[in-house]
Amino acid sequence: MIIKTFDQPQTNHNGGGMAFGPDGMLYIGSGDGGGSNDTGSGHNAIGNGQFMGTLLGKVLRLDVDIAAPYIPSDNPFVGVPGALGEIWMFGLRNPFRFSFDPLNGDLYVGDVGQNIWEEIDYIPAGTGAGRNLGWRCMEGNACFTSPSGTECTCNGANLTDPVITYGHDAAGGFSVTGGLVYRGTRIPGEYGKYYYADYVSGRFWSFTINAGVATGNALRLSQTTIVAFGTDGNGEVYIVTGSQQTASTTAGTVRKIVPLCNTTGDINADCLRDINDALILVDVLLDVPVSDPALVNRSDINNDGFKDGLDIQAWISAL
Repeated sequence: MIIKTFDQPQTNHNGGGMAFGPDGMLYIGSGDGGGSNDTGSGHNAIGNGQFMGTLLGKVLRLDVDIAAPYIPSDNPFVGVPGALGEIWMFGLRNPFRFSFDPLNGDLYVGDVGQNIWEEIDYIPAGTGAGRNLGWRCMEGNACFTSPSGTECTCNGANLTDPVITYGHDAAGGFSVTGGLVYRGTRIPGEYGKYYYADYVSGRFWSFTINAGVATGNALRLSQTTIVAFGTDGNGEVYIVTGSQQTASTTAGTVRKIVPLCNTTGDINADCLRDINDALILVDVLLDVPVSDPALVNRSDINNDGFKDGLDIQAWISAL
């Protein structure tokens, strides 16, 4: 069954990401149609990202449980003259991978820049309806040099600024690959961190959102091209890697992010089994709140589904 179709005028900037949100709706990322400067394929002066009469340069929101055309009645532009009801957010150049945090529903979008800046956008749960993410008024936090029209003002109060940008240089890359928030249990120190990468340079970073601000942004590694992220049923993270796509090859591999060490009883995943792990285990058994939910899960040393005295025995036996 076909849910939705729309033309992609060129072979690049096609977005292509899809995900069901915490509200059960289907979200679809659409690029601005390709080419340079978001010319709007000649049918509008402000570019597809800002033009509400096209699905290009948008994040769409559909309800696949209702009748066609599957448009939820609470979408922000339903009934707005000249706007398409499928649109949830607008002002994107090429949302190459987006994801919802499975813990709280926050939305993260990797939006590919043009000549200078790549960006990650962060939208807290429940606040995304009708947001303007800026393209082509802005590229990252910079005013874009191409004319943008009165509907789109650089640094306008109606624009949502990215939480992370990086440049097209030796320290960054050239095409962002949006990632996801780690909510697994095998690496407690990574819990809550958002992973993202660059498609061209292979660099891989992480940061944490605190009070709406990206903190602790750090380069983690550099390797081959990273084209996508995913998780298994336990929240552990996988990355799809490979060479850049050409006309003749799309070779790649799927790799799993794992702890640097896997010592039995190493609850805090610092590659040591010591008094710090014992103290965490005691707190968990006594129902004392701990800082990281992943520590609770890792306190089941014997993997029997319970946190009890048998885990203490298993921890001591592993010494």
